[in-house]
Amino acid sequence: MTVADDLAGWQAGLAHRADVTIRVYDADDHLFFPGSGPSAPADYDKPQHVDAAVITDIADWLAPRRSPGSSPASNADRCGLLHGRV
Repeated sequence: MTVADDLAGWQAGLAHRADVTIRVYDADDHLFFPGSGPSAPADYDKPQHVDAAVITDIADWLAPRRSPGSSPASNADRCGLLHGRV
């Protein structure tokens, strides 16, 4: 999925869902590795780490957000992640 090709469709398709958050990481490739310019096969040869912002957002999404006595499913937010680099 890319922002240019897919973001508008995801936004339109999920616009009615108040429990959905879409985050875009413009500088990241499809493995959520930060960089610049188009991704290249040589990028796989370099040791890299997932973008810290992605890790933080996923950790925040997984953290408990429910009030005492409620079920996790009733208060769970849905999150979609899109990379920006092709």
